[in-house]
This record gives sequence, C-alpha cells and structure tokens, in this order.
Amino acid sequence: MINPFVFIKKEDVVVLDIRDGSVGGMILTVNKEGGGAPIKVFSVRKEIPFQRSFNNKRLLASISQAVAFVALAIRDSGFKIPSKVFCILGPHLHASQVRIIKSKYDKPVTISEEVLHSLILQDSKEFQQKHLLNTNASDSPNVMMEHKITQIKLNGYETSSPIKKNASEIEISVFVSMAPGELLDSLKKNIFKNLHTNKIDFHSFTFALSDIVRKIAPERPSFVVVNIEDEISEVSVIRDGEVEDIASFPVGMSMLTRVIMDRFNLSNEQALSYLKLYLSGSAEKDLSVKMVDAIDRAMVLWTDHFYETLRKISFHRLLPDIFYIATEETCKDVFINFIQKAEVSGLLVTSRSPRVECLEPNLFAELCKNISSCPDELHLLVDAIFIDKFYRQNIAHRWGEEKRYIL
Repeated sequence: MINPFVFIKKEDVVVLDIRDGSVGGMILTVNKEGGGAPIKVFSVRKEIPFQRSFNNKRLLASISQAVAFVALAIRDSGFKIPSKVFCILGPHLHASQVRIIKSKYDKPVTISEEVLHSLILQDSKEFQQKHLLNTNASDSPNVMMEHKITQIKLNGYETSSPIKKNASEIEISVFVSMAPGELLDSLKKNIFKNLHTNKIDFHSFTFALSDIVRKIAPERPSFVVVNIEDEISEVSVIRDGEVEDIASFPVGMSMLTRVIMDRFNLSNEQALSYLKLYLSGSAEKDLSVKMVDAIDRAMVLWTDHFYETLRKISFHRLLPDIFYIATEETCKDVFINFIQKAEVSGLLVTSRSPRVECLEPNLFAELCKNISSCPDELHLLVDAIFIDKFYRQNIAHRWGEEKRYIL
C-alpha cells in the first residue's frame, strides 16, 4: 500500500551557463533528499555574435543581452518563479586560484569548528584585501564568488573528518574565484527583471569541470584539464584528487577562425564552413593545402602560449601526463593534435607525450536525465551535475556528517 504522506521532495531551479561564445539556460529538477539523477526539464541557448577584432566591453554587452534573452525564454516556457538561479561563469568572466592555509602549533591542539572557521575567515580577509580592495579607480571592483575548502590535512595526512582530532599542523586547500562586481550586478538585474527572483548563486565553470571530471575517472587521481573556450584557454592541474594550480591564456577557438578568415579573406560563417569541409575530408586538394597552412599558423600561435603556461605551472613540480580536453565538437580533433605536437614531454612526470582524451557528453549523460548526447550539451551536463552535488551536500549538512567541511 502506498503511504500518501511519503513523497519525494523535488525542487526546480534555473541554471545559466554563461560563456564567452554563448549563454545557455535550463530548468533543472533536483531531488532535495539527494536521491536520483537531476532532470533537465527545458533548455535554450543563445549564441554571442563573433568579433573579428576582439573587444571585451562589446563582449560583456553581448553577454548581458544574451542572458536577458535566455531568461525571458525560460519565463515564456511557462516556468514559475524559481526557488533559486545558479549562474556558472566561464573562465573569461572570472579569475581563480588555489590558496594554501597553513598553521603550526607548539603542541597538539584539538581541532574544532572555531579553529577552522578562524583560519578560513582570516584567509578570506587577506584575499579580499589583496585582490578585491586594491583596484584602480577606473576598474570595476572585483567580488569574491567562491571560497571553497577542497582538502584538509592534519600533520601532513589528508582527512575529511578533522573535528575533535589532535594536530600540531593544519593545512587547508581553498579554491577561490572572483569576478567584476559590475558584471555580476548586470547579470542580477537581467535575471530579476525576467525571472523575478534575487536568489542567485554564482559559481565558476573552472571548479565545476575539475570537480566533475573526478567522477568519471576515480582511478586517475592526477591529471590536467584543458578547457578551450572561444577567447580563452584554461589549464587546471589536479593532483591526488585536488585542484593544485590554474592558469589561462587569451587564445581560444576564435583564434582558429580568425586565422582562416585572414588567410582566405572570408566572413566568420565562411571560415567555419571551410574548417568543417577540411576536417570532414570533403575539401578539394587546393583548398586542403591552403587549409593546412592556415591551421599550422594557428597551431604555432596556440601552442606557444600553451607551452609557456605549462612551463610556468610545472616550475616546482612536473605535471601529470593525462590530459582531458573540453572544447566544441567541431574543433576537438584540431586541438588534440595541437596538444600532441606542443612538445611538452619535458614538463611531464613520464617525460613522454601526454595522453589526450576528449571529454564527451556521453561520459556524463547517465548522471543527468533528459540531456541528449549532443556535443553542445557538455557544459549544461557539467553544470547540472555540479549543482545537484550542492543539494546532496546540503543533505549531509542536515545529517551532521563531518565530511561537510570538504566541498
């Protein structure tokens, strides 16, 4: 017999995937009791106009318009006022870093919530003083988005249950991200205007992607994630299951398009058509020869930045040799080839060329219902799984699990 007083508590939230090439939005049903996969109810995506000559102010204006379009489309779908809106920002729209908090005591102390809170609060104040308050008058002040504990070590040993343990040394790894306050205020206004809620959380795609990749390969605790967006490429080093370092450079997929446009004097749409023809093997011989030349030029531009970025972050410690690449389906083979030809073996622990694997949507699909295997859904998949994890953590908070300290 079915008990009419027992039911699964579900909640609908809005997730906005805000990148430098497009803005996506979806209505996501999550189980508040932490069971079952999240369900996508509705989704929409708005492309951001391509810029032949990149201008950041123009990009931010286009993003604001795209967010308004997507939010309005969600409202027009008949969706009620959401309980919360989650905004996941791409790497062009935020800056992030990993901070290490260390504290030593003359004799062992008992770790309490007050001890951890004090250390984390002090680090937060120091970060804000250094990075958020000392901005030029002409700049938009930055605002902290995330300050997440990713790992705690007591006397050099990792623990997810630090409370009531004795230690003379504490080390806390914290992931921090920040974004221009002007940008966040603009996004909030557009969201409130169209979705009539001010319950808005901001997160970085950088942390979400690194966190979720660990789900698909738990047997690989150390790897490098290369996320290639339209205007930026970002490298995240994960070692022993934790984010160790993050770096980026201002060259992405749009660079490839611009090189082809300049080589053949084409429009953006024509350049993309040429690229698809070439990659599919359907281009005529003369065009293929010229395309090889154009792609070689693009490879030099991208790999120079890529190598220099890896060189800097491997200065103190060689990097893992497993590389996961996240990019659009059209360009994935091009950038896999770029990485393999970048001659970075001297920066890796194995001194061999990296093993490069592409993050395909089907790797994540079973973790979220009603998301297709369409390549364009990769970001929405990662966003959905990441947001669902927050609800599961909230359940852990209610049940008093000590693992709540590790986000």
